[in-house]
Amino acid sequence: MKMFRDAWCLEGNDESISIEYEFQSLKKVNWASFQADVLHSELYTDTANTTDEFADQLDTVISKILDHHCPLQRRKRFASTRRDNRWLSPEAVDAKRQRRRLERRQSHSTGNIVVHNLLLNFAA
Repeated sequence: MKMFRDAWCLEGNDESISIEYEFQSLKKVNWASFQADVLHSELYTDTANTTDEFADQLDTVISKILDHHCPLQRRKRFASTRRDNRWLSPEAVDAKRQRRRLERRQSHSTGNIVVHNLLLNFAA
C-alpha cells in the first residue's frame, strides 16, 4: 500500500511530459516500532488542552513519526501528450471495462454459469 502526496510537477517539451510524484511505501514499516514511538511521543507525555490544539498536535506528531519510519520517495514517469484513445466515447470505454471485469471474473471462477451468461449477454 502506498500513500501519495500531492506534489505533481509537469515538465518537458511538446512531445513528452515527465511527471514527478512523491509517495510513502507502507509495506516495509515496522509497525511495532511505530506504535512504540507513538506511545512515547508528546501525544501521551504532553497532551494539548483543547480539541483544536490536540488535532494539530496529532497531525504534526503522527506525520513526523510516519516520515521517520517510511520516508518520502520520489519517482518520475513518462506521460504521453497523446490522449489514450481518441476514437472511443466514454460510454464505449465503460463498456470495455465492464466486459473485461466480467472476463476476469469468469477466468477466476470455474463453472460459474451466471458469469458466463452475463458475459454472453453483454457481448450480444
